[in-house]
Amino acid sequence: MDGFETCRRLRGCNGHHLPIVMLTALDTDECRRKGFDVGADAYFTKPFDPEEIVQTLRMLIEQSSPDSRGN
Repeated sequence: MDGFETCRRLRGCNGHHLPIVMLTALDTDECRRKGFDVGADAYFTKPFDPEEIVQTLRMLIEQSSPDSRGN
C-alpha cells in the first residue's frame, strides 16, 4: 500500500481528525494534487526545509487541539 492509499484509508476512518503530512520524493503537480485530494493536510517534496515542516506541524497541532475546535 502506498502513501496515497494509506492517507485515503486514514481519512475514511471515523473519529477525530488526524493531521497528515506527506514527505515524499514524488514532486509532480499531479502527485501533489493527488496528495491533497486523498486528504493530506500538507505535502512536502524532497529536498525539504526542516524548519518549514516544524512550523507546519506546530500549526496543525494547534488547529487539532480541542480548544481550537470549540470543544
